[in-house]
Amino acid sequence: MDNIFTYNLNKLDISQLNNRPINMKTIQQHLKKMNSGYIVKKYLGTSYGGDIFLVRNQLQSSKNTNNRFVNVKKIICKKVDISANTNKTQIEQYIKMINSIKRHPIGRQFINGIINYKFVGNYLYICMPYYKGVDIEQLYTFLETLSDKDYLIIIKYLVKKILRSLITLHKLGIYHCNLTTQNIIVNTQNKKMDVKVKLYDLNKQNKRKSLKKQQKQSVKKINDKEKKDIITIGTILLDLITKRFINNTKINNNDNNDNNNNNDNNNHSKYNKKNKKNNKNKKKSKRSNSIFSSLIDFFKSDNPNNNNNNYETRLENLVPKELHSYINIIKDNMINKQTSLYNSLKEILIDEKYNDEEEEE
Repeated sequence: MDNIFTYNLNKLDISQLNNRPINMKTIQQHLKKMNSGYIVKKYLGTSYGGDIFLVRNQLQSSKNTNNRFVNVKKIICKKVDISANTNKTQIEQYIKMINSIKRHPIGRQFINGIINYKFVGNYLYICMPYYKGVDIEQLYTFLETLSDKDYLIIIKYLVKKILRSLITLHKLGIYHCNLTTQNIIVNTQNKKMDVKVKLYDLNKQNKRKSLKKQQKQSVKKINDKEKKDIITIGTILLDLITKRFINNTKINNNDNNDNNNNNDNNNHSKYNKKNKKNNKNKKKSKRSNSIFSSLIDFFKSDNPNNNNNNYETRLENLVPKELHSYINIIKDNMINKQTSLYNSLKEILIDEKYNDEEEEE
């Protein structure tokens, strides 16, 4: 939905805080018309083309867009300019779709609902539950700080959680069709000590079908919208799994090149003493480069000349063994064959159970 309903509290643009005056009284008046208990506490900045405000609900409970009583104290309000080719009817349809997912016992955990909204002239005010997380691009930075052991635990859990989020949408007959690293928001700091995943910016043209119709269709074939989701999320997950190790390979290559340059500046006698060591570094650098390039080529193309045995050997030198099955299942099922996400998740879980039983023996 063109990121109208998307916000990221860890990626706010605060450059306009002092340069652009915000009329807080006007904002407060508009919010009061939505709910008499709403109090604007702070202007936080801009996110995805809209002004973000922190709002408190002073009432113990109030009605949302579905006329149901909710008790949400901490709220994010986003003010968006919708003057440029935005259809109000489509916005209302999108809100209905989001709130239909929010009523689903499983789907609700993967979507940030919409509590209230109001059109005021060329602006749309959207009130949503407070949710603070990071997108996939920001998540890379967090993952880099983890030990190898913790990284493997988190990345495996996260892959399964993201797959479950999309599987749930697909079962409800809803397809995202616009997945990027920016509209998958992950929260790792919450009271339940869980990793939460929420999907934003769903395709506005999606229409919810009955679950029975969706189940019948899914048995027959996978439609184009579902295929688009499968390929896109497969690419994102592959990048998420391998980026840490590919980046480490790049860093090692740069370090080796720097060492070689420094050695070239040493005098002739010192160079002779370290000649053997430098030759080893050069060999390692070339070997790392070949591993990196072959892995990327393998992901990007299905060259019939690719040797799977050689690929496995190279992969073992770059990515831990615990992630090999994840990579192979995602690449084969999701990117090459575009089979259902449920089948991919099922294979991952079966493979993990099989490996756990082997370790116990």
